[in-house]
Amino acid sequence: MQQQAAAARYGDCPSCTALLHPVAAEAFAALGDTPAAAEHARAAERVARLCQSSAWSAMAESAAGSLAAARGDVRPARRHHLAAASLYERARQSYWAARSKVRAALVGTPDRTLLAEASAAFDTLGALRPSGSPGGTC
Repeated sequence: MQQQAAAARYGDCPSCTALLHPVAAEAFAALGDTPAAAEHARAAERVARLCQSSAWSAMAESAAGSLAAARGDVRPARRHHLAAASLYERARQSYWAARSKVRAALVGTPDRTLLAEASAAFDTLGALRPSGSPGGTC
C-alpha cells in the first residue's frame, strides 16, 4: 500500500522507490511505529542485495539501525549506524557518513567523540555554523 502511494507520487522509478525505504524506516522508527519501520528496513535490505554497492548497503544498515533504536536495542543500533558510516565512507559519501555517525552517537548515552567526528566532517564539507557564521543567511 505505501509503495503504491509512493509510486503514484514519484512514478515507478526503482531508484526513487529504493531511496524511500531507508528514510521511511527512520521516520517510522522515530514515530515509534516499529512494524512499518521493520517493513521498510526489510525492503532496504532487499534493494541492497540486488544492487550490491556500498551506498545501497549503507542505506540498509542505516534502516536496520533506525529499527534497532526504535526497539530500544542500543548496541545493535549503534553497530548498524557505524557500519552505515563506514560503507558511506567507502562510497565517498561524506555527508551521509557523518550523518550516520550522528545517528550512532545519539543512540543511548550520547557519544561525544562520534559527535565531534561528525561535526569535523560537516565543517570540512562547508557547513556554516548558525552563530557567527560569515556571509549571512541563505
